[in-house]
Formats: sequence, C-alpha cells, structure tokens
Amino acid sequence: MSLKQQRINETMRLVKIHSRHINCIRLHKSTNIAHQQKICEICMWLLANDMDFITEAEFIGGGRADILVLEEAIAIEVLDSELKKDRVIHLKDYPVPKLEVSVAQPWKGL
Repeated sequence: MSLKQQRINETMRLVKIHSRHINCIRLHKSTNIAHQQKICEICMWLLANDMDFITEAEFIGGGRADILVLEEAIAIEVLDSELKKDRVIHLKDYPVPKLEVSVAQPWKGL
C-alpha cells in the first residue's frame, strides 16, 4: 500500500461512515450561494491537483468540516458572515488542523 493511501485511510478513520463520499461535492442546504461556489472552486482545484477530499465531512468525535483533504489531513472551512465567537465554537471540535478560507478571497491552493 502506498504512503498516500495509508494517509487517506488514517484520515478516513476520523469520519463517520455515512459521510465518506470521496471526491463528491455535497452542499449543505442552509449555506448561501457564495459559500457553495467557494466550496466547488476549492474542490475543483483539489481534483485538478490529484487530491482526494470529502465535503460536509462529519467527524466521529463531533463537528463537520466543509472540506476534508484526505492525504493532507486538513479541514478547510469556508467562512462568510460567521461571527468570530461562532467560528471558535464551530472549529474547536475538529480532530485535524483547520484552514479558514473567506468567500471574498481568491483560492490560491494549499
């Protein structure tokens, strides 16, 4: 088994089974269009750069990341108008490092 696949498997163990849709863009219905477009933009970049991801990744220990990059074991959280207090509560449950991305800023990659 390759090192890349081992890293993917290790990260997948952190996610609930029903949430393991690899390289499938799933959007939460409560988010706005700009938020959804930024998620799609990032996922298209990840695919173009041969990186596997899960969107709306629900962690076994709690929390849900907008995007979980499997081989990097990093959660990407797209932020728009969330209050700082709400962000801290939302992000504290993640078992992996987090990267916050604003909908207003261009995506430059990992």
